[in-house]
Amino acid sequence: MTRTPRTSLLVGTFAAVAMFAGCGDDEPAGSSTTATTASTVATTVPTTAAVTTAVATTELPASTVPASTVPATTTDGSASGECAALNALVAAEAAMFGSLFLGSPAVDELVAAMPSLAAAAQATASAEISGDLDTMSEAYGELVAALDGVDLSDFEAVEAALDTIPSSAAAGEASENLMVYATDSCGYTPSDDDPFADAPEPSDCEVLDPAVASRAAAIDVDISKVDVGADVSLPGFAIKGCAYGNGDMVLSTMTFNSLEFVIDSYPSNVENNGGTMIADVDLATLPESTLVTDQVGQISVVVFEADIPFIVGFGGDVEPSEVVAAAEALLADQMS
Repeated sequence: MTRTPRTSLLVGTFAAVAMFAGCGDDEPAGSSTTATTASTVATTVPTTAAVTTAVATTELPASTVPASTVPATTTDGSASGECAALNALVAAEAAMFGSLFLGSPAVDELVAAMPSLAAAAQATASAEISGDLDTMSEAYGELVAALDGVDLSDFEAVEAALDTIPSSAAAGEASENLMVYATDSCGYTPSDDDPFADAPEPSDCEVLDPAVASRAAAIDVDISKVDVGADVSLPGFAIKGCAYGNGDMVLSTMTFNSLEFVIDSYPSNVENNGGTMIADVDLATLPESTLVTDQVGQISVVVFEADIPFIVGFGGDVEPSEVVAAAEALLADQMS
C-alpha cells in the first residue's frame, strides 16, 4: 500500500487528498492499560480539562510512572518521563486536529496547549528526538499564530487559516519521526477516535461488480480486465480502486476512521484538487450523506454509509442520474 505519512496539517497533509476518481492511465501497526498521560507532566504543563480529556485515552504500558521517579528511558520500553510527555504530545496533536475539523468544544484550549506540551516533551527528550521537537515547537507556534482570532467552530475559516502557514517538509518529517518514535519506543497506540490514524485496509475493489454498475448506468464499458489499480492510504482515509475501459469507469472501496469527519472534509478535498461538488442531485434511495462530484472529467458518486463504503465514477458524457443508478445497484448488490 502506498502510504502518505501521518503528519500534522501544518504541512498540508489534510488538503493533499487526491481522490482516485480521475485515475485513467495513472497509478496514482505488549499489554497496556489506559492512563491519563497529562498527569505525568502536570508539573511542567498547565493542563486544562480539555487537554486532559484529549490525552486520557492514550494507550500506555501498565508500568507508566511519573517522570520524576525514573530515568528518561527504560530498557523494556515502558513509558517513562520522555515517553509519557511525548505520548501526551502526539495524542494531543491528533485530538486537536480532529477537533478542529469536527468543530468540537474547547478546541481553543487544545490549540493553545500545543507549544507547552511540546516544551514539556523537549524537557525530557533524548538526543534522538530533540531536533524533531525543536522543529515541531516552532511549527506549533506558527499554528497558534495562524489561528489567533479565528472562529474555530467554522470549518472553512480554520482551513483558510491553516492554508496561510507555509508548507514545511521539515515539519512533516519531524511530525512523522515523532509518531514513529512514540509508537515503536514508547508504546503509543492511537485512540480509536483519532480521525488521522491509519484507516483499516479496504476491501479489494473487485468486490464491486463492474457488470452491475455498468448495466445499471446503461453505459457500455469494457470490463474484461482491470486497467489500473490503486492502493492508497492517507491519514484517516484509504481506498482501493479499479479502473475499467481505460478509465471509463472507476470502482473504489474505501475505509475511514470517522464518518462525520470524512463527510465534512471530503468536499473541500475534492475542490482543493480541482474538482467540484454537484448539488441538487436526486439521490433516489441512496443515503442522504452520499456526495456527487465532478473531478478530472469524471462524475462520481461517493457512498459513505454502506457495509463496504464505495465510490463509483464514469468519464465522458454522463449524467449524474446515471451514476446514481449505478451506485444504487452496487449498494443493493451488497445487501443481497
